[in-house]
Amino acid sequence: MLTVATLLGGALLVSVPATAAGETCQGRPATIVGTGPDIQGTPGDDVIVTGASSLTDAGAGDDLVCVSSSDHGSVFVFAGDGDDVVDASASNPTWVLRTVYLGTGLDHYVGNVGGPTQGDVHANGADDNVADATTVLLQVTDASTGPLGAYSGGLIQVWSADHDVEIEVDEHIVVAGRVAADITGFNRVLAVAPRVILRGNSQDNSLLASGCHVHLMGKGGDDYLSGSSAEGAPRFDCVSEATMRGGSGDDQIKGWLGRNRLIGNAGNDVLQGRPRDDVLLGGSGHDELSGGSGADVLRGNQGRDTLRGRPGRDVLLGNQGRDSADGDQGRDVCVAERELRCER
Repeated sequence: MLTVATLLGGALLVSVPATAAGETCQGRPATIVGTGPDIQGTPGDDVIVTGASSLTDAGAGDDLVCVSSSDHGSVFVFAGDGDDVVDASASNPTWVLRTVYLGTGLDHYVGNVGGPTQGDVHANGADDNVADATTVLLQVTDASTGPLGAYSGGLIQVWSADHDVEIEVDEHIVVAGRVAADITGFNRVLAVAPRVILRGNSQDNSLLASGCHVHLMGKGGDDYLSGSSAEGAPRFDCVSEATMRGGSGDDQIKGWLGRNRLIGNAGNDVLQGRPRDDVLLGGSGHDELSGGSGADVLRGNQGRDTLRGRPGRDVLLGNQGRDSADGDQGRDVCVAERELRCER
């Protein structure tokens, strides 16, 4: 994780306390206002206005930090220990990336989803309150035992190396079988855990996950379901097994690196296998199914479907409708109205 020392090379400049400067944060007089490049808070309870500073380390104590408009392209805030409040709701005339690292306490963050501002929030656990963030990253190391967190924004990532994670978009996050947080407003989700269950909502969702056992389920809307990870996310020593099921919309479903079972359901869906032996099942629409490099089974079901094998001994079954099957490389079995490069 990014640290204050990493950004500054070990040196912090302390802004002069500026209560007399007339600055306020949520109606409270500021005790520190940023005038130089960096701010170092005190061990006590501070009221900080970031001002001209691009980096703020609030330190210990129950701090209140207001991220004011800035000419810097990037602003970093480290909330530190204590129950802190970071208010980044102020608008900015030009684009700025505000990155906030919440601490170990019960912290609150409020952002600004309008205008050119981007607000990224990194948190330990799932017991904070975060409103209107562009991106939220929750790194969960312990099973949830504290109060429920609450999160809203655009993209949420939940990582856990040790505990199973279940996410219901626009409802809640469950960690190790216990509801840990309520979530609203997110249409993009990435979950990384030993076992992941991820369900979308009626909107267009992007549902991404990796782990040993992954279950992704779209609902309404045109969804994108795929295996995925991220830099710094946990890695697992296992052959992953993924089941990804589309909903009623026109979905795109792409498997992960292990064994995949991809199901299109209703709508005109696009399904893509990966390197291992996968099973791809179309639904009632006009679907496109493409295998990977393993020995795959592709079945179109209803509708006018297009089935494409890849290297490997594939089985392509059009089922109902006027379907086309292209076995490509390998000795493939095809049953369809139009067959190409099928050995039998």
